[in-house]
Amino acid sequence: MSIIAIGGSGVNLPLNPFSLSWTSLNGTNTIDLPAASSWIIPAGTWLITPGRYTTVQYYDPLTLIWRGISSWNRYVSVNSDGVNFRVANQTGTPLGAIITNAGAGYTSTPVVTASAGGSTWQALINSSTTGFNISDTVTVTTAGSGYTLPPIVLISPPAPGGIPATAVATLSTGTISGITVTNNGAGYFSAPTIRLVPNPLDPNYSNGAIVTGAATTALGATGTVAALRCTYNGTALTALPTLAFAGGGFTTTAAATVVGCFTVTGCTVGTVGVAVPGTVAQINTVGGFTSTTGVAAGYKNPAIGNDLFTIRPGNIFATVAAGALNASGSIIDGGLFQSAPTAMITHAATVSGSLPTTAPAATFAIGGVTDTFEIQATL
Repeated sequence: MSIIAIGGSGVNLPLNPFSLSWTSLNGTNTIDLPAASSWIIPAGTWLITPGRYTTVQYYDPLTLIWRGISSWNRYVSVNSDGVNFRVANQTGTPLGAIITNAGAGYTSTPVVTASAGGSTWQALINSSTTGFNISDTVTVTTAGSGYTLPPIVLISPPAPGGIPATAVATLSTGTISGITVTNNGAGYFSAPTIRLVPNPLDPNYSNGAIVTGAATTALGATGTVAALRCTYNGTALTALPTLAFAGGGFTTTAAATVVGCFTVTGCTVGTVGVAVPGTVAQINTVGGFTSTTGVAAGYKNPAIGNDLFTIRPGNIFATVAAGALNASGSIIDGGLFQSAPTAMITHAATVSGSLPTTAPAATFAIGGVTDTFEIQATL
């Protein structure tokens, strides 16, 4: 790979010639990443500016997944060891899944297979040999007092390879009234320790008026699928795959819904409309998220499922001529979505008060796209 180094008067960040092959020419250090691909960041200290669809990530040694540490068009400084940091373009691929049925009677880990794309998955079951998730029920054993803000709930982590549990506290008249589990986790061999740490912003924190509360929890049910981890994203797709569970000695099979990372790759105006006002119509993206209402009770794990990136609406428009939309929309930014969004068209009627006699309608195609990021070494 050949990367051009930035040069010229006043530029103090030359590309490190010992990390990458490079050409001593003025220009920018840019790399194109196709959909469903990644690039390991070489050892060294770098400034990286991701594109719209790329993310700087680090490998989490506890949960064994890659986690994002950047957002579009904001540079991030990375001190890479050459192994555990990368730039990834995951558009068009599955990233995680939500468990809609935890199953029952599993005595060994089931095999999970995707219907398309070749992604690979690891199920974590509740058993004495693999660990457990935690119950949704957290018992407040000491309500404490003097709280103005809810304390921070710290739950001890499982062994590496497990999924940390998380929770939040609620207050009533200065005491802890309840604790809600937000991630049930996985891989715990005993009930974790829960610490309730006063919020440093609480006005009673500094004057010592808080009496700290306490809480306990229990492990989940044996023989169920506690969590589902995507171990390889596979190739770029244009629709969400489905997952099938096989084996494991179940009495009731588990089920899960895939959470993808998609962008809008095409916009087709199926109904161009009649008497559409104005000269340009905005084609808005609506929805495109995976509903969590179907998550099996007690088996929430958004940290490895549906919270791995931020959904971003697209920016798409179509020109209007003679009262009709152009047959295809122009994509300025395809956005990022967990599933296919719906098209909603906004035109000049919101300003002029006039309405088309036939409303236009459009549909989106989703998938992955090539994206460009910039990298520059620091000395």
